[in-house]
Amino acid sequence: IDSEAIQKLSQTQVSEYESLVPSLIKYLNTRLPILRRANSCQQGQFIDSEIQNLLKKGVTVESTHEPNEYISPIFLRPKKDGSHRMILNLKYLNQSVTYQHFKMDTIWTAIRMMRPGCFMASIDLKDAYYSVPIHKDHKKYLKFQWRGKLYQYTCSQNGLAICLRKFTKLLKPVFSNLRSIGHLSVIFIDDSYLQGADFNLCVKNVKDTITLLDQVGLVIHPEKSILYPTQKLVFLGSLLDSIKMIISLTGEKTQKIKEACQKLLQSPQPTIREVARVIGMLTASFPGVMFGPLHYRHLDMDKTVALKIRKGNYNKTMTLSDEAKHELSWWVSSIESAYNVVSHGQADTTMTTDASKTGWGCSLAGTPTGGSWDSGESEKHINWLELLSLKSFVDHICQKHVKILSDNTTAVCCINHMGTSHSKEIHLLVKEIWDFCIKNNIWITVAHIPGKENVIADFESMRGTNDTEWALNQKVYDQAIQLLEVTPSIDLFASRLNYKCKPYVAFRPDPEAQAINAFHISWVNMCFYAFPPFCIINQVLQKISEEKATGIIHTNNTDVTIPSSEDTSSTKEVAITDVPLIGGLLESQEISKEAAFNHRTSMETGDSKTVQILFTKVGTALL
Repeated sequence: IDSEAIQKLSQTQVSEYESLVPSLIKYLNTRLPILRRANSCQQGQFIDSEIQNLLKKGVTVESTHEPNEYISPIFLRPKKDGSHRMILNLKYLNQSVTYQHFKMDTIWTAIRMMRPGCFMASIDLKDAYYSVPIHKDHKKYLKFQWRGKLYQYTCSQNGLAICLRKFTKLLKPVFSNLRSIGHLSVIFIDDSYLQGADFNLCVKNVKDTITLLDQVGLVIHPEKSILYPTQKLVFLGSLLDSIKMIISLTGEKTQKIKEACQKLLQSPQPTIREVARVIGMLTASFPGVMFGPLHYRHLDMDKTVALKIRKGNYNKTMTLSDEAKHELSWWVSSIESAYNVVSHGQADTTMTTDASKTGWGCSLAGTPTGGSWDSGESEKHINWLELLSLKSFVDHICQKHVKILSDNTTAVCCINHMGTSHSKEIHLLVKEIWDFCIKNNIWITVAHIPGKENVIADFESMRGTNDTEWALNQKVYDQAIQLLEVTPSIDLFASRLNYKCKPYVAFRPDPEAQAINAFHISWVNMCFYAFPPFCIINQVLQKISEEKATGIIHTNNTDVTIPSSEDTSSTKEVAITDVPLIGGLLESQEISKEAAFNHRTSMETGDSKTVQILFTKVGTALL
C-alpha cells in the first residue's frame, strides 16, 4: 500500500476499503488520525469547549457524511494567555488547491510610509476570517470529527491556502476608498496601520476606518487595537518610533529570539526543523535589526545541505558549522541593542565601478582611479571590485551614504541583500564589504547601470597601470636595507601592487593606501623609503630639505631594463646602470655633503649584467 497515497484519501474513500483491508483504518488512525489525539483530559476539555464556542458563533455546524467530502485532523495550539486555539490541519487538502500569486502589504509598507513626527494607530479585526462565509458546495472540504460526531466549517479558515489571498482582495476596495479621501493606511490580513501627519488627522483616520469597517460587517477587536494616536506604535511585532525614526523589536520578541538561539547553540545535534524555525524567527526580525541579514546565511546553508543529505526529512538531526554557531552568538549578544532606521536618506555621493580581465576602475564625484589585478585577484569574484573601490575612497566617504553604480547584476543583488545563501565565497566577500562599511560608518546602496553608460570606470579598468607600476626587486631591497641597517616605516611612492612596506602613500586613490599624494603630508619624524618617479626627484629633495626629513631615496636618471613580453609580472623591476647626477642634485638643493652619502651595491642578474643600486640617505641623522 502506498502510504503517501493513503494519507491523501478522504474518510469516505477509506471506508470503501475497510472490508478489503481490515488493517487500513487502524493504520490511518495511527499515522493520520481524523483528529490529532489530545495528550491529556485537559486538552480534550479544551477541544470540547472550543467546539461549543464555534457552534454558538455559527462557525461550525454538525454534519453528515456525503460523497467527495474531505475530513482533516484537528490539533491544539497554545495561546499567550495560557488557553488553546483549535486548528484544522488542512495541509493535505492544500496540496489540491491551486496557488495564485498576489501582492499584499507588509510591515515594510508601513515603515516606508512613516514620516518624522507622524502619529500612528492600529485596528485589529476580531475573528476576521469568520466574517467570510464559504460557498455551500465547498463546505464538505472543511470537515473534522470529534468524539464520534462529524462537523464542518461554514466560513473561511486560517489554514486554507486560498483564504489569505481572498481576504486580502476583499479588503482592498475598503482601504482604497479610505485612501481616496486622503487617509494613509496599511492592511496586513486582520491588522491595519493608520497614520496621520498630526494628532487630529490620525484621529479622523481612525474614526473613518472604524465606521467603514463596521458598515461592511467586520468587527473591531478593542483590546488588541490601538485607537489613540501615538508616536510609538507596536505593529506586527515591531516598535515603530516616528520621533527617532527607528524600528526596534518588542522586548517579548527580542527575548524569544535570544532564547531560541541560545537553545540551538547548546544543542549538539538539533533537528532540521528546529534550525528552520530559528531561521524563520531571524528573518522575520529583519525590519528591526539593521545588519541581521549578514548573520544567518551560514545557518541557512547548513540547513539546505542537511536537507539534501536527509532527503527532505525535517525531523532528522544535523550539525551546525562553526560559522553558523558564530552567527547565532552574534544574535545572542546583539539582539537586545539592535534597531533599524526608517530611512538612510538620499545618497551623499555616487560612485561608479567596473572591472575587466586585466584590471579594475572606479570614479567618485568625478575623481577616477583604478589599477591592475595581481595574479591572485584576477581569479576572485567580480564583487571584489566593490571592496577595492570603497577602500580607495574611504577618507572621502567615511560616515556617508554612498550610492554605487555597477553593471554587475550579481553585485547589485548580493550587496543590497547583505549576502547570499547560494554561494559561500560570494557571501564571505559581501560580508567583508559590509564589515568594512560598518567599521567606517558607511551605508551603501547599489544600483545597476548599463555597461555602455559606465564610461569613466570602464576606461580605468581597461587602461590598467602597467606603465606606472615600477618596483625595485624585492631581493635587492632586502639586501640594501640590511646593509644600511635601517627599517623604513612608510613607503612614500607606491601602490597596493608594488609597495615595499606598510603603510604606504599612493599617487591616486588606492584601496590600501594610508594617504594620497606624498607631497600633501608631512615627512617629519618619518623613517621613509621613497622610489619616486624620476621626473620629480627635485621636488622630493626640496621637501626633504624644507622639512629636514630622514629617509632612503632610490634615484636614477638613465637606463632601466623593461621586462620582455614573456614576463607575466604586473610590475617592472628596475636595473639601475648609472647615477652621475645625484651629487649635483644634492648640491642644487643646498644639502651639505655631510648630510648625504651614497651607498652602492652590485649584484649579478640572470643575464650577468651589473646592477648598481643607489640609495641616498638624506636628513639630520642617519637611519
